[in-house]
Amino acid sequence: MAICHDGLTTQQTALLTSEYEVLRLVLSHLPCSRLHSARAVCRAWRDVADIILKKRRLASWQPPLWDTETVPAGEPPAEAASRLVRRLLERCYSEPAVALFAHSLSGCVATPAAGAPLEEQAGDRLGVLLIPRRPGAQVGLCLVRCRSPATVEQVRPQLEDGAWDRLRGALVFFSSRRGMHTASALARLIHSEFGGTVALAGGWVDLLSPRAPADAALLVYFSGPGVRGASAVVDEREGGTRPPLDTAGAAQMLADLRYPAADTIGFMSACCGRGGYAFVPGFEAAEFARVVPDVPLLGVFVNGELGAMTVGGKKHRFPTDPDDPMIMSYTTLFMVVNFCGEDAREDDKSRGDRNGDRAVTRN
Repeated sequence: MAICHDGLTTQQTALLTSEYEVLRLVLSHLPCSRLHSARAVCRAWRDVADIILKKRRLASWQPPLWDTETVPAGEPPAEAASRLVRRLLERCYSEPAVALFAHSLSGCVATPAAGAPLEEQAGDRLGVLLIPRRPGAQVGLCLVRCRSPATVEQVRPQLEDGAWDRLRGALVFFSSRRGMHTASALARLIHSEFGGTVALAGGWVDLLSPRAPADAALLVYFSGPGVRGASAVVDEREGGTRPPLDTAGAAQMLADLRYPAADTIGFMSACCGRGGYAFVPGFEAAEFARVVPDVPLLGVFVNGELGAMTVGGKKHRFPTDPDDPMIMSYTTLFMVVNFCGEDAREDDKSRGDRNGDRAVTRN
């Protein structure tokens, strides 16, 4: 009987190895919430659970990481969102980086885990989306305060280290007139600093946070070499010089990018005068789902839209007056973000060269 260098026999070593392998196979079936609980059993379980969690952070994004919830009468939306997040974590096998939930008195847009996309304009539904940790990607949110005209020196310190210089997509929301000017200054800075290549969407919502200053804007940012994004504006008119872009046409521009659906998420912000008031209820969300299938969609109806066109070779023109709030009306904005790994920069540079746009080359 051979003796191993650590004092164990070969049979004991084989048994120990097989026990770890069995433990790994068993624990690998647990969702993240249960796996974190299993770490507390003993040192062996902790070590195996840590290995599994590390591999999951590098794995492809696995749906379902999104769903919708009806907000009971009298219950704060944040409590309903927390309950839905806990339910999603029970079946989540990829550890999320950020949990976003969309709820507005004007209405919610979401793709349920089962069923057709919905547009609820009664304000009694909310949608939750868990955004996974992915290599080469930074996802975060912060309340931004800046003066007009905004400068990089004002904004960069309010984001995580390196997030501003590698920005690829941004959602910007505000809930007051003072916040509108902050959001406009921020959007103008993003658009000018990155040459119109950063996906941008957002608008005026009912409430950012009870603790948010009146002059703050909420920025949800997607940064890093492993992220790419694009946005399209529906029914955009620039001085009446060109016809409006229909919903299917905007969605098709995003579909033509051919982002893999398994690693892509979609956002929508629409004027509260659209939706069921202008079309068949759920029309625009359903059109997006038809043209860009299997991509989850989350969004809200807003009282003023903020965003930019970054696809189709069209250069979005913001007003030249820095005091212009840049708020659009009666439009819908679609934005897609793809977590594609470390090779996103070269792919986007090639596409930008084909479209005649300047690609971002900051490090």
